[in-house]
Amino acid sequence: MAIDYLDSSALLRRYVAEPGSELVRDLFGGPRTARIATSVISGPEVASALARRQRDGTIDTATAHDLWRYFIRHRADQYTVIDLGPAIVALAETIVQSEPLRAADALHVASARWLVDRSSRSELVFWTADQRQAAGAHSVGLAVQLLG
Repeated sequence: MAIDYLDSSALLRRYVAEPGSELVRDLFGGPRTARIATSVISGPEVASALARRQRDGTIDTATAHDLWRYFIRHRADQYTVIDLGPAIVALAETIVQSEPLRAADALHVASARWLVDRSSRSELVFWTADQRQAAGAHSVGLAVQLLG
């Protein structure tokens, strides 16, 4: 079974129109042959991104609340959420020694790598809109889909 790991920048594109939104939304249309995975840290990151858009007037309050509710429902029903255990944290600490990633970005990369290591019969694609994070994911052997 294929796994698509979406970091927060990719996952947000399901809810907010940005370059690459169509590609992300296509993951959820029609018969599903892949499963969607993300890190537990995507919740606070998506909440922060929606609140920031609300504050800057890009979306109104009602829309921000609706999008957050959709995210919560989808997270419960459609996403495999990877918790941050000691192995993932240790891997992220190793990754930042060789890759110029922020901590949260390294945690996403480490979560995806951890998932691959435990799913030997699965292919995984790491989705992100962050070039630096894409390079970091590639450096640990992940296939990458870089969004607009």
